[in-house]
Amino acid sequence: MLVLRLMAALAVPVAAVAAAFFGQERQLGLLNQVDWLYWLKLVIALLVLDLAIWAQHLASHKVPLFWRLHQVHHADRDIDVTTAVRFHPIEIALSMLWNITVVVPLGASPFAVFLFEVILSACAMFYHANTRYRLR
Repeated sequence: MLVLRLMAALAVPVAAVAAAFFGQERQLGLLNQVDWLYWLKLVIALLVLDLAIWAQHLASHKVPLFWRLHQVHHADRDIDVTTAVRFHPIEIALSMLWNITVVVPLGASPFAVFLFEVILSACAMFYHANTRYRLR
């Protein structure tokens, strides 16, 4: 179980950042072809990567085969922070492929991908923390 959690927490982000380095070195992808301001390319990359993760998550609930794999994530009796990294190994592998398929044609910088993965992980842990927040 520890290995699977480490795969979910580390393998996908590492593969995505590696794909970004690959694309950057070879000047692949849309954002590597345009001479725009760095911060603009960063914002575009973050938005497109977020849209891609949303589409992946939507597919994991709508496509029967993907749903069967994704049910591992939803099988927790007690939702907590560990739920954020509990996935079927095949879903993890498919997620790595999807991320690479998006990152390289997009031409997202390694920093943009790293930043996105940090934000995504933090948000996933927050959403699955199963805590109450009282706002006054």
